[in-house]
Amino acid sequence: MNKSLISEKQYDIIKKLGENTYRNAVENVQQGVKALVLVNGAAGIAVLAFLGNLVTDGSNFESELLTNAVKPIIWFSWGVVAAVLSIGLSYFTNISNTNALLLLTATEDTEVDENIREFRLYIKYSHVLHFATILAFMGSVIIFVIGVYSTANAILAI
Repeated sequence: MNKSLISEKQYDIIKKLGENTYRNAVENVQQGVKALVLVNGAAGIAVLAFLGNLVTDGSNFESELLTNAVKPIIWFSWGVVAAVLSIGLSYFTNISNTNALLLLTATEDTEVDENIREFRLYIKYSHVLHFATILAFMGSVIIFVIGVYSTANAILAI
């Protein structure tokens, strides 16, 4: 933003608002990813408990029914993997952003050109990692939905 178009006080307010918005966005994503890990994990455990209950009741499982009943556990497990992957990708996104910002603090003129090149490289890494994080997060959500449908189909088949 061009500081000459606004007052110093307005600039400081806008800068603070941007920092707070970014911090809140990061915290919201972290909470969402934690929720995905918990939801997928809990769903898998619930399916296991359901199967365990059926087995202890003496239900006669045919191999096809048992296979259909195990599929949801596999889906929910992959949902946890995708959510955990998004946590790792988010970490590396933040590290790339941090490294990029640290490069802007060069004190010697000879370092500035090289630092700007590295800064741009870290920003590119950050964008790629951020996109991968979103894909992993959305993948976890989609896998959870598939797991729910798989669970419903398995229960209806039993």
